[in-house]
Amino acid sequence: MGKTGVAYNRSLSVERKYSTGEYMPGYPKVYEICDAFGRYDAITPDRLKSLSEYAYSRRATDFEEYVREMENLATLNLSNQALSYMPDYCPIGDDLDIIMTVVVDTGGAVTDKVTAFFSIYDKQFGASHHTAIGNTVVCTTNDTSGDFAFAGWAILAPGFPIVSHEKTYEFEIMGNTTLIAKWTRESVIQFVLTAGDNVNSVTGAGKYAYNALVTADAELRDGAVFSGWYRNGVLVSTAQRYSFNILEYTELEARASTGTEAYELSVGKNLVVIPGQGSGMGELIYLTSLKNGELMPVTYSADSDWITIVPNPQDRWFTLYIGENGTGSARNGIVTVTQNESGKKAYVNVQQQMVAPDVAYEWVLNDSELKEAIRRRQIQAGALYSSVRSWSPKNPYYLDPGICTESDYVNHVQHMKSTYTAEVLYTVNSSPGRLAQYSETVEIWFDPVMKS
Repeated sequence: MGKTGVAYNRSLSVERKYSTGEYMPGYPKVYEICDAFGRYDAITPDRLKSLSEYAYSRRATDFEEYVREMENLATLNLSNQALSYMPDYCPIGDDLDIIMTVVVDTGGAVTDKVTAFFSIYDKQFGASHHTAIGNTVVCTTNDTSGDFAFAGWAILAPGFPIVSHEKTYEFEIMGNTTLIAKWTRESVIQFVLTAGDNVNSVTGAGKYAYNALVTADAELRDGAVFSGWYRNGVLVSTAQRYSFNILEYTELEARASTGTEAYELSVGKNLVVIPGQGSGMGELIYLTSLKNGELMPVTYSADSDWITIVPNPQDRWFTLYIGENGTGSARNGIVTVTQNESGKKAYVNVQQQMVAPDVAYEWVLNDSELKEAIRRRQIQAGALYSSVRSWSPKNPYYLDPGICTESDYVNHVQHMKSTYTAEVLYTVNSSPGRLAQYSETVEIWFDPVMKS
C-alpha cells in the first residue's frame, strides 16, 4: 500500500566532515535512494512512491547507514535536506554553505506589519538559512497595515538595484544572496489622464501606491456623448467614472463625440485566397480608418489560430502570415478589424487552399533590381534600353540553380543571391543611332515558385 504522511525524495543529502568539523574537498557528490545498495535492488521513483510507510522508512534508514559506511562518517546529518524536502537531486558536501537572507526596508519607518520571508521546497524561513546551490528560492513580502507601497526587491549591491517588482519573486540561488523588500509610504505609481475631443476636463490623475483603487472621471462638453477611456489607442472602459486597482504606470485618454463626427472604416480586400503552402508575410491589406478625415486606431482579431496579423503602427495597413495547410482540405477564416471609438467593423475573409499532392517547385530568376535600375536610367538619361553588353562576374541567366523544394517555397528562400555589374547599352533619344553605355550594379537571385 502507499505510504501516508511521508514526503520522499529520490536522493538524500548528507554532509561529510572531518572530525575537526571542516568540509571535505572534492564535493558535491550525489547518492540516490533509488539506486541499489546493500541488500536492496534498484527501484524506480514510482516504485519508491508506492512503498508502505514501514518499507520506505526501513529503506531510508538503511540508506543512511550505507552512505555513512561509504563515506567513513561517524555521524550523518540529514537535517538540512531531509525527507520533507523533495529536490531533483541532493548534493553532499561543501556546496551546502550557500546563505539566503531577506530583509525589510521601510524607509526608516518602525512597524511590525511589513514582513518578508522565503521558501525552499515549501519550507519557510524568516531568518538566514543555509542551502544548496541551484535550489529554487521563492521570496514573499506583505504589508498588513495598508500604509506602505511596495517598491520592489533589491539586491545588496551598490545602488541597491531592483530585480523584481512582483511581491512574490522566484529565482535559482547560485551564491550567497541577500534580497531587500523595499517598501515606502510615498506613492510610487503614476496615473496620467488626458482629455480628448469634446471633453472639458478629467480628474483622478496622480501618484498612487501599488494596487491602490483609482478612479478616473471625465466632464464632457454640452451635448457630447462619452465614448470611453482609451489606453494606447485601445478601449478599456465605456464607464464615464472608471475605477480599477492600479498595478503599473497607466495613461488613459477620455474621448467623447457630439454625434456629428464622420467615421470611415474599410479594407482594401474583403477576400484573400492563399495557396496551401502559405503566403508568408506577403499578404498586405490596405486599411482606411478615419474620423473627420483623421486617422483613428483599430484593433484586430482572427477566428483561426493559423492566421497571424501584423499591424502597421499607424493603422494604414496590416499584413497576414498564413502557415502551411497540412489539414488535407481547404480552410476558411475571418479577420475582424474594429474601429475602437465608433464600433464600426470591417471583415477580411481568408481562404487557404489545400496542398496539392503532386505540386512541384522551380527556381525563377529575380532581376527586378536590374529592371528598376534600367527604368530609372532611361528617365534620367533620356534614352531607351537596348541590351546588356557584358556581365561581371558572369551572366546570371546562364546559372543552374539546382532543385527547388517545398521548404524553399514555404520559407521564401532567396537562392544564390549575389551582386552583379551589368554594362548596359542605351539608345540616345536625341541622337538616333547613337548608343550610350552605363554600368548598373544590382543584386540578382532566384525565387522559389510553384510550377504551373
